[in-house]
Amino acid sequence: MIVLKFGGTSVGSLERVREAATIAAAQPAPRAVVVSAASGVTNLLLEAGRHAASGDRGGMAATVQAIVDKHSAILDGLPDGADRKDTEIRVGDLHTALELTLADVVLAGELTAKNSDRIVSTGEKAMSLMMAATLRSRGHAAEAVFADRVIGTDSRYGSARPDRDRTRELADAVVRPLLDEGKTVVMTGFIGGAPDGSTTTLGRGGSDYSATLLGAALHAD
Repeated sequence: MIVLKFGGTSVGSLERVREAATIAAAQPAPRAVVVSAASGVTNLLLEAGRHAASGDRGGMAATVQAIVDKHSAILDGLPDGADRKDTEIRVGDLHTALELTLADVVLAGELTAKNSDRIVSTGEKAMSLMMAATLRSRGHAAEAVFADRVIGTDSRYGSARPDRDRTRELADAVVRPLLDEGKTVVMTGFIGGAPDGSTTTLGRGGSDYSATLLGAALHAD
């Protein structure tokens, strides 16, 4: 059992995502891949949140478009077919959820830590979907898993502390069956799930921590 971690620079473009997929596919199974958001996307997401809190709808819209464009450039590298279409839809759903959360921030006039975590999780979630699709396009069974279903944490939004016992239980329930099916699991780094199911983040640099937590929970070699 091996867990691989790819940071933002390693998945920052279509070419880099393809390189990361090649590295991951070369490792022996069972394997899990933990990914960051594409380089620059987390900062753009935080910027969008700040624009929303200040009521700057124009700046917010322009920043969201920059994120969409970044993701579209990677999605365009997938071969045409049903899987690409499905991935585009799922990434598009994330963008829609982002816009809805930003609209809530505009109405509230402030960016809470809880909403900030919801916003910034968009980058990792989109990348997990795109990396899994890239692996599948090369003939490797792969499935994206959002870490707010696996990495249990407390409710300290912005800098959550992991609950290792709950993480082990969730990893056994969510990740282990996929690995047993022969799939490469592509999990989001950086994020976790509070006891009520809401999305938390482990703080900047938390993607490396996520990979370590997953490896420990799965007893990775």
